[in-house]
Amino acid sequence: MKKLVCFFCLLLILSLDSFSQQNFWQQSNGPFTFGGFVTCMNLDNDVLIVGTWDNGIYRSENLGNEWLHCGLDSTGINSITSNSNGYLFSTTYEKIFRSSNNGLDWEELTVGVPGIYYYQITFGNTNSIFLATSEGLFRSKNLGNDWVRIDSGFIDQKINRIANGNDGSIYAVQDTSIYVSQNDGEDWFPLNNLPTGRIWDLVSNNSNDLFLTINVLGVSIVIGYRSTDNGSTWQQFGSSCPNFFYSIQDSPDGNLFTVGAQYGVYKSIDKGESWNLISSLTGTNCMSFYSEDYIFSGSYTGIRKSINGGADWQLVGLPNSYTPIGSLVIDSAGYIFAGTGGSLPEVFKTTNHGQTWINISGQFDGIIISGISIDNRGHLFVGSYDGGIYYSNNSGLSWEQRNNGLTSLSITCIKSDQLGTLFVGTWDAGIFRSTNGGSQWSSINQGLTAVSVDDIEISNTGNIYLATTDGIFVSNDQGNTWIHLNNGWPEYTQSISLSLDAQGNIFADAAGTGIFKSTDFGSSWTLIDSSIYHPILDISFNSLGYIFVAGANGVFRSTDSGNNWALFNSGLAEWNCVNKFLQDTDGRIIAGTEDRGVCWTTSVTSIQDAKYIAKEFTLSQNYPNPFNPSTVINYQLPTSGNVTLKVFDVLGNEVATLVDEYRSVGSYEIEFNPASSIKHLPAGRQGPASGIYFYRLQAGDYFETKKMILLK
Repeated sequence: MKKLVCFFCLLLILSLDSFSQQNFWQQSNGPFTFGGFVTCMNLDNDVLIVGTWDNGIYRSENLGNEWLHCGLDSTGINSITSNSNGYLFSTTYEKIFRSSNNGLDWEELTVGVPGIYYYQITFGNTNSIFLATSEGLFRSKNLGNDWVRIDSGFIDQKINRIANGNDGSIYAVQDTSIYVSQNDGEDWFPLNNLPTGRIWDLVSNNSNDLFLTINVLGVSIVIGYRSTDNGSTWQQFGSSCPNFFYSIQDSPDGNLFTVGAQYGVYKSIDKGESWNLISSLTGTNCMSFYSEDYIFSGSYTGIRKSINGGADWQLVGLPNSYTPIGSLVIDSAGYIFAGTGGSLPEVFKTTNHGQTWINISGQFDGIIISGISIDNRGHLFVGSYDGGIYYSNNSGLSWEQRNNGLTSLSITCIKSDQLGTLFVGTWDAGIFRSTNGGSQWSSINQGLTAVSVDDIEISNTGNIYLATTDGIFVSNDQGNTWIHLNNGWPEYTQSISLSLDAQGNIFADAAGTGIFKSTDFGSSWTLIDSSIYHPILDISFNSLGYIFVAGANGVFRSTDSGNNWALFNSGLAEWNCVNKFLQDTDGRIIAGTEDRGVCWTTSVTSIQDAKYIAKEFTLSQNYPNPFNPSTVINYQLPTSGNVTLKVFDVLGNEVATLVDEYRSVGSYEIEFNPASSIKHLPAGRQGPASGIYFYRLQAGDYFETKKMILLK
């Protein structure tokens, strides 16, 4: 009979920077974008269901006059579909939801195939449900409880879109091909003679005519086609059709509307032969028709309603939603400016530490605000993707473009030095400089081997550091020449963020490798952390010299110059996505987040660096048990810190130390060989002057795992 040997595993967690009853971060009151980013709509009788990119699902019972939030918070909805039995189905890229009470409540469904993306749902003729995914087409015959993959010889298993024909046909759309089924998905046949290009959309009107939009490969042109013979032949839309639009949609009367046209909404009453501009409304993602005249339009700025066929539009919601913040800057008065990183380019300003935000946006042409800087005169400079540089000398009351001399308008970052000289990094043309407030820009790329610049930092001595696709560069002469700082830096490794502390030490992200530190102005580099997931979007310091890092797995902080790191997420959103840091006049850190606006740390030190007991963790029973010759111990940490894992015998004597180091949040496994790891006297022998008998642990012995927590 094997003896039962009990041991205790002791987890000693030191210097923790987390406590379940405290929040390190607090949200400011915005900035908000009125309406939210609407991605899809479903109108059934008088009930309008709306899906958003960043705030779940909304429902209106009075055609947009009032809205009820129906859950799926912070979830990017990409489709909503209803069937004749009153069920609603909604998809995100990674989840499927069903509602049996018209959108009031939602339950998650399981397809059973991990690692796939969900695009769209439609319904067949016999209560079948079809699901388009990145791994092919799936069908359910029991309201989504079970799903079966349909394998009908599709050349490429990815299905981008599915559409219903008015004769009961179902169309499965791939990148460059379309398959049709006329027997509820049992058999599928390819449509031949399709126009060349990438298929964007396919719709069928009440006469069962097919309308197709094709993105011409290699150019930014979308061409519309129609077929009146079930896809056997195709004719191009008339010349008055706009040549760039996301998709088309048919109205109850069979007329066509362009959805997502850059230059407004177009309508055709003759099957696409001729088109008329009926509204200058731009940015439309989807439409829904209550009648031919009563139309709803969803865009990245909310819901608009027209009661005269699209000639005029009224904004009808949604409630305010947080906008992604990608840029932050503070002026000499302590006023903070925030630029959006989403599809709607806006700049906001607060003069009272985030209690209220004022929208000071101009007519920005770029789609993303990529950087904000303030020169020594207090003038504002805003960089945008595809729109270049915007300038304001009156705190945003008015703006003008200043792009003279720029060979690229894809701005990635912008920085002003103490003399007011401006430096602008671009995505594809290196770096530019202006000494006259942006009126004229000059290319300054001598010695720079990378065309894409991701970050600019300027030291107190005037050295200019660049984070690029080829690592770190420095200029000691105002950008006239650049030196590659690659000693110790991983070869051909991009950096997208860097920062300097008060002593001039440089901290930089090496994509996919970790955080590197230089104590000699970039002459050499040392890897100081590889556990923070990438990409690292920003690095910053507070007034105490603590380092803050925004990584893909949250915010981390180091209080000892990068030697140790602790997770610093408490109070942020579940996704914990932070794009940009800033230090305010009080020494606190400000964070620009993806879906929670602007957040502040609650204090300079944030909870005083107190040491707390971790409240939740798991220490699992070892396996295999009995061991032969080794066993595995698994434990999980709810927070980061210095961890010591020790083994004790049944009498409480310490016999082995398995871990004694800093560990981040996560799950860990340790293989343990007791027979070789524990140095004991032979079985039955008495220990020196102890009166205790020790036993050698042998293969085949059973263990009982218990746990203790001690606070240093």
